[in-house]
Amino acid sequence: MLQSVEPALPANAKVLADYLEQPPGSDGEERTDRIIAVFRSLRSSLTEADWYRHPGMRDFLGKYALDNPYIPPAVRERELASRSVRQDSSRFAAAWQGVGGEIIDHDVDPADFVSSAEADPEAARRLARRFPQGGPQLLLKMAEYNIVIEIARRIRARRIVEIAGETCFAPIATQMLWDASVLHVTEGQAVGAPRRIAPRTEQQSAPPGRIPVPDGSVDVVMLGDVFPRLPGNGDREFLGELLRVLRPGGCALVLPLMVTSKHSLTINPSAAFLVRRSMPLAAMIEAEMHAHGARVDFNHAITIPFARRYDAATLQARLSGAGLDLQILRPRFAEGFGGPTWDEQMLGQDVPRDLFSASRMLGLCLTKPR
Repeated sequence: MLQSVEPALPANAKVLADYLEQPPGSDGEERTDRIIAVFRSLRSSLTEADWYRHPGMRDFLGKYALDNPYIPPAVRERELASRSVRQDSSRFAAAWQGVGGEIIDHDVDPADFVSSAEADPEAARRLARRFPQGGPQLLLKMAEYNIVIEIARRIRARRIVEIAGETCFAPIATQMLWDASVLHVTEGQAVGAPRRIAPRTEQQSAPPGRIPVPDGSVDVVMLGDVFPRLPGNGDREFLGELLRVLRPGGCALVLPLMVTSKHSLTINPSAAFLVRRSMPLAAMIEAEMHAHGARVDFNHAITIPFARRYDAATLQARLSGAGLDLQILRPRFAEGFGGPTWDEQMLGQDVPRDLFSASRMLGLCLTKPR
């Protein structure tokens, strides 16, 4: 029966769902047989590389994710036994200080934030399209940008590297930092040629974990959500690359830093365990799960295979001793954030008055000693 379904695999998730829910066939084919056949076909089809782009496929894989026969049994069992994973910034901060870690409070000025948000209207519009769910998420992302810009200004940065899928930060940064240039690095199979995309802004591809710049040539590296999804020991190994490219006194910033009171892995089981090339990733996830006793949380909404949420002890164990100073960055938002003026000036919609204080945002600052 699957022969009639396979031509529709890359395009029509409804056909797959209808096929799975049919009564047993005259040939004795059961639902379990169909599950195995569908996931085997998905695994070998073109859909595997960009499953989340096809109509209905994300919902289909979310509904049938736990039927995926390629989920390693140990990971499935750990997910069932784990409590739900949530951001717990306050407990993390207390635990971080308990293991001797340093916390830097960073005050964010409302007026400077507005200037950053209005620096490049087109970049702001592109950013808004990335956050169609509404204004609060957009403002939190703008807050991350503003914090990086303020720190870059404080250390008089001349060269900034942003590692991200697409850039909305670069045009804003170059408007706010007249002496700085930005290199936007995207993930690729090999190092590509740099391409100018805006005044004082270039774009270049590089393999994961590589920054295609000379030694000691960068003041600030903006990592965003790249750092917590480096598989295996990729997070620690990447510190060596940061140490290579940063100037003395330069820093890398992970904003936001995803933390919790117990080291956790948030996994999309379809992205992590369905794609054929993910088998080494499955082994890495199992190794980290056992090494740190990590909780596991399945999240079918994310498109990346997995994201790491650190607890204080694991963050220190994995990242200390690599030659960079580790500090937790704790943004503090002054009076004046949120409320009616923000509704009118920024979004044209309601903004919770406690948006920033309630977010309990934390960041990680990795500084190269002078």
